[in-house]
Amino acid sequence: MGIDDFLIQLVKYCTGIKSLDAMVRISRSALLKCSPRLNQIAMNLLYMISNTGLPASFYLYSKEIIVKQIKKQIEIEKQK
Repeated sequence: MGIDDFLIQLVKYCTGIKSLDAMVRISRSALLKCSPRLNQIAMNLLYMISNTGLPASFYLYSKEIIVKQIKKQIEIEKQK
C-alpha cells in the first residue's frame, strides 16, 4: 500500500469508536429530517453528550492513532 492509498483511506474517516460513529450517523440520518419530534429529541441528546467533552476526547484520541499510522507509513516509504 502506497502513501496515496493510505491518504485515500483517511478520507473515509471514522473514529474507530462505534458509539461515536453511530452518533454521527444518527445526526446525519434522513429519518431525523422526516420526524421533527425525533429530530428535536436526538439533537437535545447529542447536545447533552457533546457538553460532557467526551466527543472531543474521542476525536483527539482517534487523531493520535492516525498520526502514528502516518508516521509508520512514512518510515516504510523512506526505507524503500
